[in-house]
Amino acid sequence: MAPSAEPTAACPPVAVTVPPRLLEDGEIVILAIKPSGWFVIIHSLPVLAAAAVAVGIACVARDALGTQAAQTAVLAICLAAACARLLAAGLQWMSRLYVLTNRRVIRVRGVLHQDVHQGLLSSVTRVTPGASVPERLVGVGSLYFEISGAGILDWSHVARVAEVRQVVLDALGRSN
Repeated sequence: MAPSAEPTAACPPVAVTVPPRLLEDGEIVILAIKPSGWFVIIHSLPVLAAAAVAVGIACVARDALGTQAAQTAVLAICLAAACARLLAAGLQWMSRLYVLTNRRVIRVRGVLHQDVHQGLLSSVTRVTPGASVPERLVGVGSLYFEISGAGILDWSHVARVAEVRQVVLDALGRSN
């Protein structure tokens, strides 16, 4: 790596392998990261909450369900739904990759069909940090790249989002 393309010491890169097919000739990877592990929980929250509510209702309405078997069936269905959603979110997390090179910003996602969204650094007009309530609660955030002519590219659920943003801004400064 060229010295000017190395990330700052405050934000060491996570050991993530970038598939060679993503890179162009002479392109240097500055940063390659995955979302925080909280991604799995945050993406699963609606299903986990619904399952918890259903279990709560089943426990409160024990008499209305009639038998212990009915209550056990509700619990089993809720547990299966929660586990399935956590598994799906885990697969989504595994397939997601955020890459910053000396020329482009790239987001790769998709379990069954891989979606690669990218933009030239020279086309990035603004990098905006943001955080939803669940992200703020666990200390992660998202970066939104406004790319002229291509819309917005997001890196969601990034750990140490301020440090990652600074690495991006440094790369943008070098690319101009």
